[in-house]
Amino acid sequence: MKISDEGIEIIKFFESCRLEAYQDSGGVWTVGYGSTRGVKSGMVITQAEADERLREDLISAEHRASENLIRLQIDVNQNEYDTLVSLAYNLRSFEMLASHLKMNRRKFKEKMLLYCKDIKGNFLKGLKIRRIAERLLFEGRKWKLVAKQLQKLNIHEIVEREDELFRQNVENIDTSEFRNGN
Repeated sequence: MKISDEGIEIIKFFESCRLEAYQDSGGVWTVGYGSTRGVKSGMVITQAEADERLREDLISAEHRASENLIRLQIDVNQNEYDTLVSLAYNLRSFEMLASHLKMNRRKFKEKMLLYCKDIKGNFLKGLKIRRIAERLLFEGRKWKLVAKQLQKLNIHEIVEREDELFRQNVENIDTSEFRNGN
């Protein structure tokens, strides 16, 4: 199985593309779409180089996802695979999370939402939104509009309303309801 355009889109959406090296929240030098291989302070790349780094990093993430599926002897659909690749792309502890998939998909989806800290242990709003979007993708639901709307909320509002996001039709989510506490 290969990552689909939708899977690549969710990675690009959350990683965004930065052509000048920067330190992420954990202090790791990063460039392009979240690439860390050989990145140094002051490094500048072209868009073509960012795209190539993304392709190379996707190969690694796909390999990690596929190896875990083989090891766990689990079959997945395209949305589930895309989510696993996105998680493998972003998480150093992907294998630990993937092990929950063997138990059952409900438990895996619950655990997925907990991986919202950077390597220093800081809870990050962007990672929380990413995990919510990845769960929606895993379930075959639309994620992009929800992610954009959640970005308007503060982390406390997102955490308080997280269960609601999975109880209602998220395609029609109105973030003004979250601000008013309804």
